[in-house]
Amino acid sequence: MLDVHPPHEAARSWDLSLQLTYYRREDSMKPSEALRKHRVEILRIIESGHASNPRVFGSVLHGKDTETSDLDILIDPTHETTMFDIGTMRYRLRDLLGISVDVLTPKALHASMRDDVLSEAQPI
Repeated sequence: MLDVHPPHEAARSWDLSLQLTYYRREDSMKPSEALRKHRVEILRIIESGHASNPRVFGSVLHGKDTETSDLDILIDPTHETTMFDIGTMRYRLRDLLGISVDVLTPKALHASMRDDVLSEAQPI
């Protein structure tokens, strides 16, 4: 199932954030476990999407993730990064990990949480 929600505020070019929600695989694990197990592959997928500086934030960072949590990844886009690249990264990460994944750029973060996320996000 693909459920697409509009972004919180008007987005510009590749800063648009589509929230994609997928069914989880029956054998899915906590996002923190998936991150530890597949760190190298996650980094390769982000790099192949013309992005840099992948960081984790949200429940995984705080150790509060569960089997139903998503994995929140913050990336820095390059001049080559397109919305298609971001969507492809999300799709490939979801396919690899079997969990819901959000890939966001700093400008795609809602203004009310941007400063907190930017200050606490940790490198993958």
